[in-house]
Amino acid sequence: MDSGLKETRLENPRENAFPLSSVTFWYTIPTFLRGLKGDLNESDLPETLSEHKSANLGNLMERYWQEEELRAAGKKAPPSLLRVLIRAFGLEFMFYGVVLFISESIRINQPILLGKLISYFKVDANHFNITKLNSSVERPEA
Repeated sequence: MDSGLKETRLENPRENAFPLSSVTFWYTIPTFLRGLKGDLNESDLPETLSEHKSANLGNLMERYWQEEELRAAGKKAPPSLLRVLIRAFGLEFMFYGVVLFISESIRINQPILLGKLISYFKVDANHFNITKLNSSVERPEA
């Protein structure tokens, strides 16, 4: 695709990062420290991840498009770009969608559950909540 000369850059620190470092973005600390010492230049920035290179993504999309053309020719229908995009990125987006759904469900239900927790321990002047612990204690008669 690009036949021009490429400038060599630093290796991307995420390529060989420990999984915990990847999750917490700890691998970005050296870049931030370099930026703290002075302005960042283009040579200070690392190379992109290998899975994000346009050549890899372009080859993947081309392969899926050729398969889609063959499928469409067999059915005598026009090829579908949407089907190609779903095949290429569908599982990844579905995974992120499930994670986002779980995260948002927790965020939505957090105030409701916190309210139920507070109401459980709330002392009402007209109504006493007798728990197992309180029911086993004998009360003196007045």
